[in-house]
Amino acid sequence: MSYSHEWLVKDYVLYSKISNPYTDDDVVGSSNDVVENFNSTSQPVFLIVNTLGITSFPKNIVRAIPSVQKFMTHANLRQLIVISDNPSIKFVSMLATQVQRNKVILHTTLDEALAYIGKQVPEIASQLTKLRD
Repeated sequence: MSYSHEWLVKDYVLYSKISNPYTDDDVVGSSNDVVENFNSTSQPVFLIVNTLGITSFPKNIVRAIPSVQKFMTHANLRQLIVISDNPSIKFVSMLATQVQRNKVILHTTLDEALAYIGKQVPEIASQLTKLRD
């Protein structure tokens, strides 16, 4: 599988890591897993999506749009934080920012993303630790 999800801070921060090959089916499966995680909590969640392992894109992303919309419009999505150094992913994320109105944030490293969340929710800052890749 080219994606994984884990709680960095249970019910507060969900971390998703994506790597090659990331297929259309992976987009759908990953999105559905995120929705399941959101459904398991009663509070808004920061979703960190680490795309640093992606060098190619799914061929038919249009097929995955309904699945992506389910988590992007989920009541428990506080913010989507995309970690990327890829210009194409940054561009798509910026488009999503326009549609989602401040729900999509871009960072280039996991440390930056964790520091951002720590500033937003100081009471969990001490629980945010860098993952070992």
